[in-house]
Amino acid sequence: MQAKDIKRLLNKQLKTNFPNWQRLTKREKKSLINQTVAEVMADYKEEQWKHIPLHVLTNMPDVPPGIIALHEMEKFIDSHN
Repeated sequence: MQAKDIKRLLNKQLKTNFPNWQRLTKREKKSLINQTVAEVMADYKEEQWKHIPLHVLTNMPDVPPGIIALHEMEKFIDSHN
């Protein structure tokens, strides 16, 4: 999960700082990525990733209210069979 959090921070910073990413050359992209990785890793704290929900890390929508979680659904099915 920590790797996904770091990747999420890198993508966020690259998108905000370099909106014309598609027009850059491969050499420019490599140097910008190296700079961004250095910046993110300098500011990153290991305790920071624990507070981010899973749906944010996996870029999935949050579970809407009223939907039963899978582990609860398994218990529900077992109790009715």
